[in-house]
Amino acid sequence: MEEQDRDEDRTRIRASPIPTTFGGVAALACGPVRWLLSWQAFTATAIGAALTLVLLLTWARDIEQAIADVGTAGEIRDGRFYPSTPKSWLVRNSSFLGIAVVGDPADEPISAADVNLWIEPEGWSMHSLFGRLDGRYPATLRASVDRVEMSGLWSAWKAPILLTFGLATTIGVLMTWVLLATVYSPVLRLVSGFLNRDVGLGDCWKLAAAALLPGALLMTGAFGLYATHQLALVGLLLASPLHILVGWIYCLGGVWRLPKIVSGPNPFIPPMPEETDRPVERSNPFRSS
Repeated sequence: MEEQDRDEDRTRIRASPIPTTFGGVAALACGPVRWLLSWQAFTATAIGAALTLVLLLTWARDIEQAIADVGTAGEIRDGRFYPSTPKSWLVRNSSFLGIAVVGDPADEPISAADVNLWIEPEGWSMHSLFGRLDGRYPATLRASVDRVEMSGLWSAWKAPILLTFGLATTIGVLMTWVLLATVYSPVLRLVSGFLNRDVGLGDCWKLAAAALLPGALLMTGAFGLYATHQLALVGLLLASPLHILVGWIYCLGGVWRLPKIVSGPNPFIPPMPEETDRPVERSNPFRSS
């Protein structure tokens, strides 16, 4: 009877292998690995496409606008930038990206963008909440920073950059899931042992990998809200630890939905005699043999 209940429990779990519910995560852990791989491939591809669209709506759009407004800013040669005027000015100043041509380092413009790119005589620099990053111009680079030349370069490189970003995001997400599931699985195996759940280490790995999908979708949604001005950069940064917490919630919820271990009969207790429907024959004490 207990074995039948266990089979029914596994059948019930496998009925909905969708990683948006605790039961679905448990179903993916108990089911064939191809179910999990299909969900991972679909979700990672969707995330790569969504983040590419976010990049197109934020930085790519600001770069295109900056190129249209730059005019003739100067020339890069011999490892330096030679501005056409010593005046510093903002080429683009949106909430996402600020781009400025700095003729005099002592006269840097002020921008409230989340990320700022300064084109300075000695090199370029990027500023954000994470700090400042400085870089140098290649000594062999010779380019005019003007609308005509920059438009040609951007038109030639825009599609390859976006395609490379989408593919790199998809592959990076998959590799991150593999790494995190490998780290999470021993912990989930220990938890499942305490909860008396019938699962092995390999199933715990599949459960952890499936539980990471809802959190990744949550983080992708946060990027979408950021791209549509519904979420500030600080809110986007706060969503990062939140999506990790969601992954752990689904991990523990999935473990809870796993079938329990069915214990066998106690070898030290003798089995009970089987009951039969046959009437018990009793000997007649008055009958002679």
